[in-house]
Amino acid sequence: MNYSKSGLIVFGKDDHWANGVASQLECKLVQLPFTYLGVPLGANMRKMTSWQSVIDRVQSRLNTWKGTCISRAGRVVLIKAVLNSLPIYYLSLFKLPTKVAQEINKIQRRFLWIGKKQGRYNALVKWEVIQKPRTKGGLGVTDCTIKNATLLFKWWWRYASEEGSLWRRIVDLIHDDDITILPNMSARKITGTLNDIKRLATIENPVSQAFFQHIKMQVGDGIRVRFWKDLWTGDTTLQNAFSSLYRVSSQQKEVINNMGWFEGDV
Repeated sequence: MNYSKSGLIVFGKDDHWANGVASQLECKLVQLPFTYLGVPLGANMRKMTSWQSVIDRVQSRLNTWKGTCISRAGRVVLIKAVLNSLPIYYLSLFKLPTKVAQEINKIQRRFLWIGKKQGRYNALVKWEVIQKPRTKGGLGVTDCTIKNATLLFKWWWRYASEEGSLWRRIVDLIHDDDITILPNMSARKITGTLNDIKRLATIENPVSQAFFQHIKMQVGDGIRVRFWKDLWTGDTTLQNAFSSLYRVSSQQKEVINNMGWFEGDV
């Protein structure tokens, strides 16, 4: 371990104790929030200031291009290939605030119509049309809000399919196994990033509709599918279909395999 590149975060201790430990470890004291492997830790990602580095990165990339010397078709290619890809790391981990999405769209619109110059401009086509697929008359410029929802929904899929993974076991311990492949808004409140993902799954949007309309759980031997909380029969969970029975059940978190047995021929 390289202690000179390491940082110590102290909770619940005074400065004298913290400085003493940092001196013994020969590392520096670090305060939240800070960046680790490109991810901000301890920052409130619902604030626009936490996303300022992403906006600055998009803007700085524009400054290296001669926007006025590039054809409009070339600008579309740069927007799709570069500008839309710069914030993808953040988009795969955090819910994108509305104001940040509007600012990114504003930067892209200005670059498309007038290059990198500032000032007023007249858009020839509505931005909503530009964001439509080419098969529907658009230019295929991805809506960063939809891309954000799509990337976050991947965590629902990973939670369902990576049962033995370390990250899922940690999530289950933190939230007392209160997460299902289908979000249950009546359950205990989930905090942090998972709460943002949960909210995305409960509002009407193209991503949530497509995801839950096409997802299907295969029972198999019944050791992975929870009897009450997972969608394995019909169009809703048994918890929602038989809520009164669920409330008095002593096996609310049991999988199908543990709910009974069969004897003789079926």
